[in-house]
Amino acid sequence: DERRKTHRTGESRSAGEESGVICQMATNEQLQIQLRLIESACRNYDAGLHEAALHIAVALRVLIHETSNSHSLFGQLALRNSVKLLSTIPKFESEIKTTDNPITETFMFGVGIGPFGFAPHLGNSPYKHYLLVEEWWNEIVHEFRQIFSRGDIILAAANQDGGAHIDPNPNQKTILLRDSIGTLTTTTSLGTQKRELTNPHFSLIRQFGFEILNSPDLSVSTI
Repeated sequence: DERRKTHRTGESRSAGEESGVICQMATNEQLQIQLRLIESACRNYDAGLHEAALHIAVALRVLIHETSNSHSLFGQLALRNSVKLLSTIPKFESEIKTTDNPITETFMFGVGIGPFGFAPHLGNSPYKHYLLVEEWWNEIVHEFRQIFSRGDIILAAANQDGGAHIDPNPNQKTILLRDSIGTLTTTTSLGTQKRELTNPHFSLIRQFGFEILNSPDLSVSTI
C-alpha cells in the first residue's frame, strides 16, 4: 500500500509539473501573439491608419500594466525585473515656460513634425538606452501643460480613447492628449494647406511600438 501511495504521489507531481509546463508554453505563445499584434498595428500606422496606435496601446497594456486586478503578461512570465526595453527618449528636464505658444510648451522627444503632421523618429532618434520594464513604463516622454509617462499615454489610449474602451468622461490627461497643440501650414505647388496638430499621442505610441519591437531581449523585428 505504501508503494502504491508513493507511486500515486509521484504521478500527481508529474501531472502538476506537466500542467505548469503547458501553462508556461501557452503564456509564451501569448507573448508572441501580442508582439505580432503590435507589429501588425505598426504596419497599419505606417500605411496611413494612424488610429492603429490605439491597438498598439492595448497590446502594450496587456504586456506591462500591473495592478492587483490586472496581471501583466511580463509579470506572468517573470520578465518585469529581467527584460530590458529600448528607450529612444532623452532624460526629461522641465523648463520654465516664457510664452503662451503651445508648440513651444510641448516636450515630445521621439516625435517630430513633418509635412503631414506628427511623425515618429523610429530608428532615427539619436538616443538609445535600455530600461527595466517599470522604468520604461514610468519614463517621462511628453509634456503639454502636464507631464506624461509612457504608462499615462498607453492607459489613456487603451482605457479611455477607444483602444479597448471609450470613456464618456475622460480624465484631464486624456483630454490634453486629444487637444490640438497648434496648426501646421504647408505650401506646395498645389497651394497652401493647414492641418490641426491633434492627437500627438498616436505618433508617440507608434514610437513605443518601435521600441518594443527593437528591444534585443524580446528579439522580434526591426519595424
